[in-house]
Parts: sequence; structure tokens; C-alpha cells
Amino acid sequence: MLESDQDFDLILSEVMMNRLDGFGLLDRTKVLYPDIPFVFLAPVRDNAIKLAALRNGAYDYVLFPCEMDEIVFAVNRALEYGQLKLENRALRTRLESMTT
Repeated sequence: MLESDQDFDLILSEVMMNRLDGFGLLDRTKVLYPDIPFVFLAPVRDNAIKLAALRNGAYDYVLFPCEMDEIVFAVNRALEYGQLKLENRALRTRLESMTT
């Protein structure tokens, strides 16, 4: 789906999957869509995995099973963050065009 030229506002992925793990998906996402927020869902409380996810560019890391409210909260925050990144990029482009 990432290579289909569709627009994405957010990627919500499990850390552990069969064919491609979440970290591989995160890496591919950051190359193709660097401004899209990426939220991991993980069934294990492992601080090393959480820190690796955040250091590699994930916006958030949510443990599950959890309440749906937690996922909704993380998704809403990530979408707001993604919108701010897009607005920031547009403002920078506008400023650069004004100074040249």
C-alpha cells in the first residue's frame, strides 16, 4: 500500500507481524513518507523495544491489550502532530520563496 501513491495521514502498526516486522515497515514509511506519524501497537512491555521504536522515528508506542480510549488518544495526538509538520513545512517553503 505504501507504494500505491495513496495519501496516508497516519500509520498504525503492530511491532510483531509475520512477513515484515513493524520496524521494517517504519523504515520504509520514513523513506517514502517522512512526515506521516507512525504509531506502534505492542503486546509486550519492553523498554528497549519502545526506545528503539521512538529513536527510529515512531511517534508513539501503545501497549495492548488496552482500552480503545488509549488508542484513540494516541491516534488523535499523532494526527495533530502530522498536521503541524505539514503546516511547518508549508510555512518554511513560503518563507524561503519570500527571501529568494
